[in-house]
Amino acid sequence: EYGKIYKGELIDNANKCVIKTLQIDYATQQNREEYAREIEIFRHIRHINISCLLGICVQPQNALSLMIYERLNDGDLHEYLLQRSTTLYQQRDLNDYLYISIQILSGMIYLTEKNFVHNDLSAKNILISEHMDVKISNIARYRTKYDSDYYKIANRSLPVRWMAIESLLS
Repeated sequence: EYGKIYKGELIDNANKCVIKTLQIDYATQQNREEYAREIEIFRHIRHINISCLLGICVQPQNALSLMIYERLNDGDLHEYLLQRSTTLYQQRDLNDYLYISIQILSGMIYLTEKNFVHNDLSAKNILISEHMDVKISNIARYRTKYDSDYYKIANRSLPVRWMAIESLLS
């Protein structure tokens, strides 16, 4: 939201990466604060099933700042499943789906232990390799787990954390 995103490749080991940019000259104060907050938070996130922050780069004049995140070769889970569903010889069995699910669960447990809630956990935000290794990405769309126990619905504050799920559906 505060810059451009590029696909890249690390020179030293040819690993794929995602490069998020911030044009500091054109960024608002809020953009700069969000960017700095993302760096501060994600430099501590380290898990095999999370697309982690690999590094940061700032130009000497502070005109451009880069964040470099891990990326897997085969794209996202959504594309992966679409491609495999049309090809009979590449269809997966239940064990493959369980393996993928367990990795997603492992990453989500880690985020939960760090008191994060991923706001957009969808197949497009799950990266996958040709060996079915999985990493949860786009974690910048998060909120801390206990930001608020109350949410406003129709001008009423409701204690969502303590409500039955059925009451939220009506």
